[in-house]
Amino acid sequence: MMLRKTLPNENKIILDHTLKNLLESQQHKEVELDKKLKSILNKEKFAAFRHIKNAYSSIGMAILLSQKPGDLGIKMLCAGLQELYSGDQRFFKEQIKTRAEIAKEGGMARKDRYLETKREACKQLDKLTPPEGWIKELDAYKAILPEIKKHMKDNDTRYPAQNTIENTLRRWIKDDPIVSASVKIAQP
Repeated sequence: MMLRKTLPNENKIILDHTLKNLLESQQHKEVELDKKLKSILNKEKFAAFRHIKNAYSSIGMAILLSQKPGDLGIKMLCAGLQELYSGDQRFFKEQIKTRAEIAKEGGMARKDRYLETKREACKQLDKLTPPEGWIKELDAYKAILPEIKKHMKDNDTRYPAQNTIENTLRRWIKDDPIVSASVKIAQP
């Protein structure tokens, strides 16, 4: 059923019809069945189907063997369940994120926290830029730093932290694509 849930509706109908024919016909050919299934299932789904089919075919043998003395039927049933489990897990494993993916998502979320302060920095750079432009980036930094600190204090902005704003703002003016684009350097 889990395999079936992943298929589009038209492929579900084809799969159901194929399996019905398989059950009704004792003379089915394995090659024909594989050909029909490969037309609607990708490699991974086909491999999962094979595991499931092998598991269920072993159940009949387990029932037959359990009627005879000994525990061979139980062993066969356990082997079938193991086959079913391995086929099920092969295709339907949960998507587990790697450490790098989690770190990347965290970095993207942190980046958004700084957006308000970056906007204010751009606004102050546009407002305080001399008509001919800044002589050096350092001049732009010194001009807007008090305004940024005041803005952060007035709006209770937490990101970046008050004690790191000097270094952060300096780095933004040099390297950040948003803030550095607002710095207009005078042409000699």
